[in-house]
Order: sequence, then C-alpha cells, then structure tokens
Amino acid sequence: GDLKGKRVVIVDDVSDTGKTLQVVINEVKRLGASEIRVACLAMKPWTSVEPDFYVFRTDKWIVFPWEEFPVVVRE
Repeated sequence: GDLKGKRVVIVDDVSDTGKTLQVVINEVKRLGASEIRVACLAMKPWTSVEPDFYVFRTDKWIVFPWEEFPVVVRE
C-alpha cells in the first residue's frame, strides 16, 4: 500500500508498552504518510507512545467486552 501524502489515524484499544503502536507508526511513515495521529480507548502511564487522542488513562489490567477469553494467570 502507498500512503504517500495521506493523513492517517491509527486506532487501537490500548497503548500499553507502546511497542505495537511504534511498529505501526514506523511502517506508516515508511509508506509515506504526511500526517499520523494515534487514537486509543485507554493509555497506560508507562507507554512509550502517548496517543493524540484517548478516552482514559489507567494503570489497571483492562478486559474489554470484545475479548472472548481474557488472559488468566494461575499461581
């Protein structure tokens, strides 16, 4: 895909570590986007990618309604 000169909004549910968003941002830049914005529902305080738009900030574990099988850790 060619994004040369395009304005792009990347949307994700949560910006946690920021690693996934950074990979996507780098790829969108490589494809030539002229402007990149990031929108997320939730942002963690330690993320390396602070979204331009977000609904809430939290340090809690989040399970969204569309997650069929949330991660469970047994000790």
